[in-house]
Amino acid sequence: MWPTALLLGDSQTQLAWEAGGWAQSLSEHFVRRADIVNRGFSGYNTRMIQTVLPDIFTTEALKRAKVVCIFLGSNDASMEDTNPEQAVPVEEFGENLLKIISHLLSNGVPKEALVIISPPPILPEKWTAALNLRPGPTLPNCKSNDLTRTFAKECGEVAKRYNLTFVDLFSHMMDPANKINLNTALCDGLHLGKEGHHALFSLLTPVFNDKLGGSPDALMLPEWKELNNGDTAGSYKDWKTQANGRF
Repeated sequence: MWPTALLLGDSQTQLAWEAGGWAQSLSEHFVRRADIVNRGFSGYNTRMIQTVLPDIFTTEALKRAKVVCIFLGSNDASMEDTNPEQAVPVEEFGENLLKIISHLLSNGVPKEALVIISPPPILPEKWTAALNLRPGPTLPNCKSNDLTRTFAKECGEVAKRYNLTFVDLFSHMMDPANKINLNTALCDGLHLGKEGHHALFSLLTPVFNDKLGGSPDALMLPEWKELNNGDTAGSYKDWKTQANGRF
């Protein structure tokens, strides 16, 4: 059975298919080891994802998943007075994550497949300026890096409660030791830029290797040289007897 990795999130996930995006990079890196399915929904918060979740993945897809990444919080972490359309209190955010996790587990996702990713940091002034380049009335700031930090911490608390894999992207990008320039790592102050995508890709690669199992060189189905051009059916049958799940 061909392994799958499911990516559930907001625009940080939807936009990750772009060239150099973290999902695109994972898809390239794990080609013929896993099918990566992107279910990112721009603008969504956990309240919205929880509502539509039963229609995002089939039960069959969930049961096949070797990795399921939940990457939410960038929209939830908004100020209620200036962005009530997306803001979610951090307590409810944690409860929503728990409900999302519960749905996935009850529909066949093994606990060891789940990965919680914290939202990245935010540059409020840069994001507000980017928003105000769009047509329409001038918008006030609705973000705070301290607020986003509380949502990142809540992701860690939820992961700890369920003993799930936690990827703390926020702390990684904020750590001076990692020498990440937030101004370039966040292309518009909110969304990941090239350096931010690479940071998340580098954090997730060992996680995917661990959860997919096997050797990184063990691709699905035989290499072409392992098939006898004069007897492809017979050589494939022989290969399958020693394939150890690679089909």
